[in-house]
Amino acid sequence: MKKILIPLAVILVILLASLTFAACDKDDNGEVDISPNYTLEIFGIKPDKIVVTKAQIMEIAETKSVIYDENKPCYASDKTDKDNNPIPHTLKGVYLDDILEVYADGAVSASYSAMRLRDATGDYENVITSNVFNEEHGGTKMIVAYEYDGHILNKNEPSGALRAVFPNQAANTWVKMLKQIEFTDAELKPPAPSTITFMELLGEEYYGSFEKQVTTESEIFDYTYYGISLDKLFEAGLLNADQDDKMYIIAWDFISDGTNSFYREYTNWKSYEYYRNAFLAYSYSEDSDKVDLDLGPVFNGENISKGMSVKNTLAISVKDTALMSLDIAFERFDTQKNDKINLLDLLTLMNIHKEDGYRVFDKNNNHIDLTLEQVDSAYIEKTQSGYVLRIEQENISIYKISVL
Repeated sequence: MKKILIPLAVILVILLASLTFAACDKDDNGEVDISPNYTLEIFGIKPDKIVVTKAQIMEIAETKSVIYDENKPCYASDKTDKDNNPIPHTLKGVYLDDILEVYADGAVSASYSAMRLRDATGDYENVITSNVFNEEHGGTKMIVAYEYDGHILNKNEPSGALRAVFPNQAANTWVKMLKQIEFTDAELKPPAPSTITFMELLGEEYYGSFEKQVTTESEIFDYTYYGISLDKLFEAGLLNADQDDKMYIIAWDFISDGTNSFYREYTNWKSYEYYRNAFLAYSYSEDSDKVDLDLGPVFNGENISKGMSVKNTLAISVKDTALMSLDIAFERFDTQKNDKINLLDLLTLMNIHKEDGYRVFDKNNNHIDLTLEQVDSAYIEKTQSGYVLRIEQENISIYKISVL
């Protein structure tokens, strides 16, 4: 009996192994998908979470695959090479709506105003609004990719087993290691702050630093970043928020539509756990010498994963407070290049409206009051000594604006 059992066991192992590999998909390079049982969790549609395996997603792809190849590549709107050419990517996947059709009773993503995407580590979260994923609002349909740049995605890949892709949208919406999708029909409307403070006029007491490791393909670097500490602004009352309040971020970033490259306004949302201790970084150092960040101020922090940072941050607002970079505002609004921008443009961008007018403060708490009629003709001028608000016969070095 023993002489028979040994070869039978060997045969059984071989049969099981062959069946296992037969069930795995291979890409054009012969790579095997080692994570067919990886699960994607979907919340907010049914009372209980919906769990879909990668193998089930692959089954949908047999009839409804989405393919971008060398002849028709996919682009992130804000990623270019050193020559400012858009960076092409190839991928295979399925539309999220095709997954919902099968496993969520035909639900459609465009029915919701926002979705929260989380990665498998639990350290990354991004709140995506309908202007990113709803075609009627100028977005692009979300793709759940299982192959990316010629490789079958798996848990050991930098992109993880699955990756969210939004063609022609900003790169930090392309969430790696996609694990959870949470839908909401609660509208995320930009806050209507009553006070806005300008970054460049903040004193040294609001600055700080944080340590962070930056990993490349070959090395790990220990960097120290320097900039405005949001924690210090919250402590001083210049920013105000409760834990349920999301922060609205506006950037003026250099992007591409796959053909042309240009600057465009880009918006993003962050949850309390990510923005409460974040920084607006302007420089960094590896050893002792500080180096200016080319795309500062950058929204970043110790718990801000790669891809969650926001470059060229123009403004942030949460609850009833806001912070704005005048340097970036001039890049955004000074189209005539005459070192002047209209005050009304800034107030409109930040959703600050008040029928009774506004009060403008300088750093010494001196102030002037403006009627709505005066706001129409008021402008900010960039001078050698700083930024000055000019209105009729008056002027003031601008630091903060509040509604009356």
